[in-house]
Amino acid sequence: MKINLRELNVLQPAPLSDAVLVNLTELALERGWVIDKGQITYETVPYDLIVGHEQGMIPAVSWGNLLNGHHTSMGHYLGILEDSPNFFSDQFWPKAGISLAKLEGKYYLVGGKHRVTINYFLRHFNCGRVISLILSNKESC
Repeated sequence: MKINLRELNVLQPAPLSDAVLVNLTELALERGWVIDKGQITYETVPYDLIVGHEQGMIPAVSWGNLLNGHHTSMGHYLGILEDSPNFFSDQFWPKAGISLAKLEGKYYLVGGKHRVTINYFLRHFNCGRVISLILSNKESC
């Protein structure tokens, strides 16, 4: 398994590497949205429909910048990846604590942004394609 994700992304960036994830908290304030976190469902989510995050202290940030550790503690999670690559692989999904908010057909990372980011780049660099975030164990590369 290729786990040198930062180096691989520099050599040939993943398709969503430059896609910016907006800050949901700022967007909700701007649009007057009230976020209801009561409903829970499990589904497979296309990565290109994940357009934001709900980390109040982190401004809008691209997938590539998340991987590179901008505004995050990604180094810690990349250390876990080196020690235990399978922790982030599809066969061990879904992961506790990973959650998304769905608004107007788009998704926002609420919990687990480090694990989701690593899973996205792992799937891209090890499968040659990446389509969806798997929140249920029904699909893999």
